[in-house]
Amino acid sequence: MKKNKFKIKISKFKIFFFFIFFYFFLSFFLLHSDLFFNLKKKIPTFIKDPIKKYVLYFPIKVREYINAVERINIIEQNLNEIRYSILGIRSEILSGKFQRFELESENKIKFTFLKVFLPLGIFSQDYTAVKNQVANNNFIPKRSGYIELFKDQIIIVFWSGKVVTLNVKDLLDILNSQSIKSENILIKNILNNLDKFLNRSEDKFIGIKDILIYQDYLYASYTKTVESDCINTSILRSSLNNFQSGELFFEEFFTYPQCSKTRNGGYQSGGRMEILDKKLYLTIGDFQDFDVAQKKDSFFGKIISLDLEDKSIKIISMGHRNPQGLLLIKDKNILIETEHGQNGGDEINVIDLKRKDILNFGWPISSYSDYYGYEDYEIRKKAPFYKSHSKYGFIEPIIYFTPSLGISQIVFTNSINNKNFIVSSLKNKSLYFVKFSEDFMNINVYDRLFLGERVRDIVVYNNYYLIFGETTSALIMMKKN
Repeated sequence: MKKNKFKIKISKFKIFFFFIFFYFFLSFFLLHSDLFFNLKKKIPTFIKDPIKKYVLYFPIKVREYINAVERINIIEQNLNEIRYSILGIRSEILSGKFQRFELESENKIKFTFLKVFLPLGIFSQDYTAVKNQVANNNFIPKRSGYIELFKDQIIIVFWSGKVVTLNVKDLLDILNSQSIKSENILIKNILNNLDKFLNRSEDKFIGIKDILIYQDYLYASYTKTVESDCINTSILRSSLNNFQSGELFFEEFFTYPQCSKTRNGGYQSGGRMEILDKKLYLTIGDFQDFDVAQKKDSFFGKIISLDLEDKSIKIISMGHRNPQGLLLIKDKNILIETEHGQNGGDEINVIDLKRKDILNFGWPISSYSDYYGYEDYEIRKKAPFYKSHSKYGFIEPIIYFTPSLGISQIVFTNSINNKNFIVSSLKNKSLYFVKFSEDFMNINVYDRLFLGERVRDIVVYNNYYLIFGETTSALIMMKKN
C-alpha cells in the first residue's frame, strides 16, 4: 500500500514538473511568435492585463532579462571597438617616438635606456581593422613580441603576426648622442603571410612564440591549429633574401600530427628555439594537460631536437610545464631553460646535451608549485606536486622561485666567457642578474633592476641589450653606465 502511495506521489511530481516545463516553453515561444502578437491585438485590456500580471509574469521577466543581456553584450562590443580604435590611434601617434632615461638597480648599478614606442602589435595589420577583428572574435589581446638582428636591422615579430623593423644604428646614435636631431625613429612595416597560418578565429591564444635567425633564414615557432580545437607548437621558416625589399614569405618547416585539446587552447605552449650544429632545439609546453609531460610517446611537455636537414626528431628532456626561456652554452654543450611554475615554482634548469638518456625534470609529479584551487581529486592524483625531485628520481632545478617571477628569457651579460646572465621577468617587470658556479650546478641571484615593463624577450647586441617591453609595446635599448 505504501509503495502504491509512493508511486502516486512520484507520478504527481512528474505531472507537476511537466506542466511547469510546458508552461514556460509554450509561454516563452508564444511571446516571440506572430500568432501571439496578432491575438494580443484582439484581446480586451481588462483580460490582457491580468494574464500578463499573473499567467505570463515569469516568461515576460525571462524575456526582459535575455533582452537586457543582449543589449549589454552589444554595448560591451561597441566599447571594445572604441577602446581598441583609441589604442590604435594612440599607437600610430606615438609610433617611432622615444624616451631616454636612467635607472638604478638594487645594488646601485646605473643603466641608461632608450625606449622606442612601437605600433600596436595586437593586430596583424593596421588599427583600421579593429572593428572587423573584434566583431569576428579575432581580437588578440596580447602585446607579445620577439626580437632578432639581421645585419644592421632589428626585426620584431609580434604575437599577432605583425612584423616591423628598425635600424640599430639609429638607436645607437640617439642613445649615445648628447644632442638629439630627430623626433622620431623610422619604423618600417614588413609585408608577410603569417595570417595564413595564425587561425585566430579558433583560439585567441594562437600566435607567434619565438623567432630565430640561422644561415639567412628566419624561423618562427607558433601555435598551429592541426584540426578543430586541437593545436600544437610548430615551426615556420622564411628566407631573408627579400627582406631588404620589405617582404617575408613563410612556409611550414616543421610540424607533427600530435595535437592537444585543452580548456585554454594555445595557452602554455612553450615555443623557444636555439640552434647548434644544424640541430634546432624547441621547447613545447604541456598545453595545461597534466597527463602528457611524463609520456615518452608525446612531444608535449618536452624539449626536442630537430635535425635541420633530415628533420629527424629526438626528445632531449621531459617533465616540463611551460618552458619560456632557452639559452645554448656552446662550449659546455648545455642548454639553460627557464620555466613557468603553476602557482609559484618558476624554475631554471640545466640540460646536459652530452647525456644520451632523456632527462626528466619531474612535472607534474614533482614541483615547487602549488595548486590554484580549481584542481579536483583526479587532477591532484596526476599532479601531487611533491616538494622534492631527487627523491622521486627526477632532476632538481638549479633554482626555483616562489612566489613566481613570471620568468621569461635568459641571456649572457655581454661576454660569453663569464658565468653571469640576465633573466627577464613578466610578472615582476624586472631584470634579474644571476651568476652560475663553474660547473653550472649552483646559481646566485645577485642584483635586480625594476624596469616597469613585462619583458618577453631580450637580445644581446655588443655591449647593449635589446628588450621587448610588453606593457607599453616598446623596444628598449639598455647599456650599463
